[in-house]
Amino acid sequence: MRITVLSCVVTLIATVSCQDRRSNLSKANINSPFEVFVADKMLLQIIPTPGNDSLYGYTWDDSLGTNLLAFSRQENFKPWDVANSNEGGNFSGRLLVFHYTGRNNSLNPLYTYEYMTGECGSPPFLPEFDFISESLAITDLDENNCAEITFMHRHNCASEINPESTKLVMLIEGVKHEISGNQYIEELYPESGKKTFDAKFEKLPPAFKEFASNHWDIFCKSNPNNRKQELQPITKEELLAAQFYGTEPFWNFRFYDSYAEFFRVGEDTIRFAYAVEQHAVENTLGKVLKISAPNEAQVGVFVAESKALITIKRETCSDGMSDTEYSLSFQMHFPEDNSFIEGCGMMPKPPVANAEEMNDLETKLDNLLTTLRKTEADAFYTNDITEHSLYKSNSDFRTFVDQIMAKGYGIQQAEGRYYLYAGEPEEFVDGE
Repeated sequence: MRITVLSCVVTLIATVSCQDRRSNLSKANINSPFEVFVADKMLLQIIPTPGNDSLYGYTWDDSLGTNLLAFSRQENFKPWDVANSNEGGNFSGRLLVFHYTGRNNSLNPLYTYEYMTGECGSPPFLPEFDFISESLAITDLDENNCAEITFMHRHNCASEINPESTKLVMLIEGVKHEISGNQYIEELYPESGKKTFDAKFEKLPPAFKEFASNHWDIFCKSNPNNRKQELQPITKEELLAAQFYGTEPFWNFRFYDSYAEFFRVGEDTIRFAYAVEQHAVENTLGKVLKISAPNEAQVGVFVAESKALITIKRETCSDGMSDTEYSLSFQMHFPEDNSFIEGCGMMPKPPVANAEEMNDLETKLDNLLTTLRKTEADAFYTNDITEHSLYKSNSDFRTFVDQIMAKGYGIQQAEGRYYLYAGEPEEFVDGE
């Protein structure tokens, strides 16, 4: 028996408007403060995409011009033998959304959304993916007469029996926000039904996150236990064990008992001291940790003349680049210039030794080191792998190492090689 679960993506896009004449177009059945019409084939001809048989769209006016929103669904086939496609191959899917805007009957591309499914193999294991037409919403949440666009899609392979992947993407004025997760099936998948918010949502007015969350719940049932977990207080011990990450460019942050460290790829490590006041006597994390809400903690730090306030929240979080689901969100605010550093964090999983997995990860780590090694420094195996030159300079290597650590494994160096361990590091005798 195959179980499938609805999977969703919501995309919110700040739009522009115009003043077309649409007397020949039919109104779309979409609840919106704007008059939304079904786009005709002539208007859709400006969309540069293959597979136009599946192309459909909508048009409306708002404060900035005429909007054209078009959707396209495409199936792709990659033969195993390029010379003989009859031998079979892998099928995948592609979803495209085009948003055009302009004035005076001249439309130009504003934003293109693309989603590629993974390869699903040959029939009957085809990709199952499509837009959920009922989810399309064209709103004006902040009442500025500039529309937001919300749409959803589902995706999975027919061979999979687990809940279908779920993603919610929100674009507002060119900035992408995401929610990732899947639908809750209590009987078969008690851990399903997660809803992971991108940390960027915290910069939006509350109405946007609330709308996206409620829209998700209409089409994707959430796990009721998530809220209970979010309300657990954040402790000093949890912060000392947690690892925090961010992207664009890649960075990481760690709390220690008497200081904190921030490292960004290509830059020197910055060490922060703890203090409520900038020139206070040195403090420990336990002394400055403030529980500001049931699921929120704040820590004051400073370095040189720069002071910052770190806010950690227990909530699902997305780094915007991977499918990793984090349990903590991270924000560092510098009041001097009102700048922010935002990312996600997680607790290392309890270490469970899995010899086959550990051997596989060790082999992949060796291969990655060999492939990326370019300088003499890259060939030097540091005792702490986070001090390795490639960890500091190469985002792919750093991401792979962080993923190993997130599984609960430690990494130790012995005899010019890195080994994984679960629990306490092993003692190696020279020559072993």
